[in-house]
Amino acid sequence: NALFQQFTARTTWEKVKSSLFPLLEAASRTGEILDFQNVLERLAFDFTCISVLGHDPNSVSEESAAEKAFSYHAEGVFYRHVVPVFLWKFQSLLRIGTERKMAAGRRTIEEFMSESISLREEENRKIDGGSHDMLSCYLRIVRGKCDQEIATISRQIWRDALLNFIFAGKDTISSALTWFFWVIGNHPEEEEKIRREITAVLGTGEWNSDGRAADEIKNLVYLHAALCETLRLFPPVPFQHKSPLNDDVLPSGHLVKRNDRIVLSFYSMGRMESIWGKDSGEFRPGRWFSDEGTMKLFPAFKFPAFNAGPRSCIGKEISFVQMKIVIAAVLSRFKIAVVDGDHARPRASIVLQLEDGLKTRVTKL
Repeated sequence: NALFQQFTARTTWEKVKSSLFPLLEAASRTGEILDFQNVLERLAFDFTCISVLGHDPNSVSEESAAEKAFSYHAEGVFYRHVVPVFLWKFQSLLRIGTERKMAAGRRTIEEFMSESISLREEENRKIDGGSHDMLSCYLRIVRGKCDQEIATISRQIWRDALLNFIFAGKDTISSALTWFFWVIGNHPEEEEKIRREITAVLGTGEWNSDGRAADEIKNLVYLHAALCETLRLFPPVPFQHKSPLNDDVLPSGHLVKRNDRIVLSFYSMGRMESIWGKDSGEFRPGRWFSDEGTMKLFPAFKFPAFNAGPRSCIGKEISFVQMKIVIAAVLSRFKIAVVDGDHARPRASIVLQLEDGLKTRVTKL
């Protein structure tokens, strides 16, 4: 939807300008070491909530209980996938360990969603037409329904769908951005290429103030290639598992029985020489360009950072727009220097994150 894309691009830029810039400017003045991963997680939560709910929790500036609750819940989901079922069910029954945090997080999330929906309903009643966030679009549809029972059922379904969009967007975007800044921090020559392209395409002024960012950002082709290369090496969702409903045979000839769990490692696939060649372990954005200089399009089953087939991520394009806006805005104004960049320990979680955060020093250009 063009209106939704424009709304998301504009609000993402406004969030970066109003919340991220002041934080980075303060860090550049004091010289403090900044955990940029934590900053990006809070930023992504804010602009994801704005796009989905039309509500800014402002967690970049202030600690947000809702943002932490989403993280606790994701941690609990991961825990349930790696421990025996009887163990997490026992902990859930006694309300102890990770299950206790998960239950508390669920209550906070439910309160957050209820308050956000009520606030948006009130605002949409006052403003004819309303905003172009997902929740406002849903409310306009419900307003036209005569059958209250159907509207109530629809509301329950959409509430869960909106919640799913927040979970899907919050951590994946922040993960991709975190690894991007870590990678270019260790490849200064690539950082300068990207910065030169940003200046050439967008200039140095308030390039998004007239609302053209969603269109102009598409011209940052080298940045797009660098992002794809980051996602190849560090996919936000590094593993996935599937279970067949019935006995089946894979194209490789392997027999899989009903309910067998098949684990797919997208992280490993991105580093396999048989798929990406002998330089598969290198960060090389140039692999995404043809000999004629045009962008290559690799099949989703080769580059599954956004999944593949019927379950491909529907937010792929808008995610690229948001990530490019953040990167272009930051690199055109600041130098993000990674501290101890050689040490990057992935955290055991659903989403690929750095165990010790992304320690950085910020310099204003």
